[in-house]
Amino acid sequence: MTSRPLHVVRAGSEALTPAGRAADVDVVTVVDAPALAALDGAGRDAAARVLAAVRRADLLVATTAEVADGLASHLRTGPWDVLVAGPNPDPDLVSTDRPAASAAPDEATLRRRLERLRRRPVQPRRIAYVTPLPPDASGVATYSHRLAAALGRRAEVVVVAAGDATPDRRVPGTALVDVAAFEREAAAGSFDEIVYAFGNHPLHGTQLALLRRWPGAVHLHDVRLVGAYAGLHAPGDALADELARIYPGRYDRSVLRDPVLTMEPAVAAGVWMVREVAALATAVLVHSGHAAALVRDDAGVEPVDVGPLAAPEAVPRPEPTVDDEPLVVSFGVVDASKRPEVLIDALAQVPAPAWLALVGPVTDADRAALRRRAAAAGVDDRVVITGRVPAADVARWLGRAAVAVQLRSRSNGESSAAVADCLAHGVPTLVGDAGALAELPGAAVAHVAGDADAPTVAATLTALLASPDERRRLHHGALAFAAANGFDAAAGRLLTALFGPDR
Repeated sequence: MTSRPLHVVRAGSEALTPAGRAADVDVVTVVDAPALAALDGAGRDAAARVLAAVRRADLLVATTAEVADGLASHLRTGPWDVLVAGPNPDPDLVSTDRPAASAAPDEATLRRRLERLRRRPVQPRRIAYVTPLPPDASGVATYSHRLAAALGRRAEVVVVAAGDATPDRRVPGTALVDVAAFEREAAAGSFDEIVYAFGNHPLHGTQLALLRRWPGAVHLHDVRLVGAYAGLHAPGDALADELARIYPGRYDRSVLRDPVLTMEPAVAAGVWMVREVAALATAVLVHSGHAAALVRDDAGVEPVDVGPLAAPEAVPRPEPTVDDEPLVVSFGVVDASKRPEVLIDALAQVPAPAWLALVGPVTDADRAALRRRAAAAGVDDRVVITGRVPAADVARWLGRAAVAVQLRSRSNGESSAAVADCLAHGVPTLVGDAGALAELPGAAVAHVAGDADAPTVAATLTALLASPDERRRLHHGALAFAAANGFDAAAGRLLTALFGPDR
């Protein structure tokens, strides 16, 4: 057996940080009589802390046989064994001089039992995945549906619908329950881990409320969680109260007093509101080093980077050629954060007949402003703004694009699902190096600086459209990256982050 450090946690008294649950650490949780008494009051904060410690364990140690018997009445059979610290007749677990009741077993005893566990077939983990689901209008809902299906091929997954658990939300290969059923099972200790999918949207207020009662791993799709808190509060002073509670003395109360909550005041004030969530989590899972740094700086917690956002199954298309239509496409919500004005100004410097399509939801006001911008730049007849379109239409645009361009003016710690879609279709893609986009490999995407101006973007687009060889290189690199980072790979990395590579 490979020797790993032991991390011993006394259930209910010590929070196990993500760093302490790294893949090269064996976790031993000691359960004593007070912890068992907390479990008898399941649903209270103390019971939730004990259950969280149990879920993180490779090996449970009960301080007495009575505590071991009590655990058996509370917890389903897990992938761990329960070792009794007191008198125990198993000669493989204790020396001739048996330890006194309540004494902790020595390290050699713990390692013998851990080695025995390693030799056993790994039992399927039972995981609760708490998330919004389609038809909720959320990118996280769509992503979670795909990820839960991939997790269901490796573990026993119970998907907890943040909304109604209606049949149209069911994920193939998993069970679907509502919040009330989840809480009953959580109180009974029937999950090896709870995973909460979090984004910056009021839909995620349900996850926040449940995390406060039932600690679990937090899967962050955004690091800025102002919207999640808005899901539990009316805009205005209630949210300002939360801000003052989480960050005593850091912000002026007027920051979020606006009667209509928007991202702008939060971004302007540098408000993230991830600290409480990170502190409650048994592990914080992110998709980039950039997101990890934001969590670390705001919350003082070390997250686990579970790799890039998963790409859908690859949809290969013909290799780029010199005869390709000179179409440049940008996908996703069309707003100032995607720098559409820069794209329009850049198009004016790219030789015709190149043209630009902005494919994604857009407000009437933004559409009108962009049309005026295109007219002023002399490219009104070379710009298409589609607004929200069905998935089938998005796929057609992905199939036509000679080059995709995804720029950003700011980052909330998110990764781009639009870029993942482009890579899965083998679209040569140009990204602006803001946030997680900067971490994508040059073999898969072309890069410009996050604050690149229109002439720089125009020069790069012109070069890409003129070079089928470079577009072919990006085409093959994109498909290879997508194939290596699909949802099955993402599910495997998530389970490894939670339980280690051999658990």
